[in-house]
Amino acid sequence: MKNILFLITFLTFFACHKARKEKETAPTAIHSSTKSFSEGKEDVDAILNSNIRPEWFAGRGSLNANINGGSMDLEMNLLIRKDSAILLVLKKFGFEGARALITADSVFLINRLEQNFDKMPLSYLSAKFNLPPQFHSIQELLLGNPSQLDPKIPCELRSQDSLLFISSRSAKIDASYRISKNSLKLLSAFFEESGSASKMTMEFEKYRNAGLEKEFSHERTLRFFSPDSGNGAVQLTFDEVEFNVPKIIRFQIPAHYRRKSYLGE
Repeated sequence: MKNILFLITFLTFFACHKARKEKETAPTAIHSSTKSFSEGKEDVDAILNSNIRPEWFAGRGSLNANINGGSMDLEMNLLIRKDSAILLVLKKFGFEGARALITADSVFLINRLEQNFDKMPLSYLSAKFNLPPQFHSIQELLLGNPSQLDPKIPCELRSQDSLLFISSRSAKIDASYRISKNSLKLLSAFFEESGSASKMTMEFEKYRNAGLEKEFSHERTLRFFSPDSGNGAVQLTFDEVEFNVPKIIRFQIPAHYRRKSYLGE
């Protein structure tokens, strides 16, 4: 359970910021050019217009993780209500083991196996990690959109063969995105904490039509490393997805559950 919480918070904060140049290892292509912010604004606008932004998203599939040497193979249900709530339910052999709810200002967790729970404001997590949290950013990455790509914020856009690389830098986090030039699909995202070795990458694969006249990435691979908290890899695979069908967000902490601190240790 602690590993699951670490994954949620790590993704939340590293999704929050813009970044620096991608550290790709591929050789420099013959046809490569770099645009200034003003020259690349049209490309950024086109990418934003291609983003998936449903009022509701529901996905069912699997979560396979290896975090700090411990492995998990779980069934996953993910529910997103736009700009309001993200609900993650994890099961094993059909039995629920954990449930997490992220709202605009809080994180809530239920551990069914140990019959306990935890809750904390995002401001607490912000102070612990020295990073400003943003709900919107994790929502965007889960939907397969570049996290908080903003045409008003200066960034560097580089074209290389069939790919676009977009990067920018904040005071805390460097981030970059690799995007298909033709389809404008997000292929990967890279985040690194300034002045630290902490970093995270997320790859988006298996794009298929999902009923929105746009293709949706049905498989994402997240890899992260932190010298303070550890490292790991997580693969999210969606077998079924549904858009714009209102759902009921069920999250109730049983009265007999005791509170347990997972991040305060």
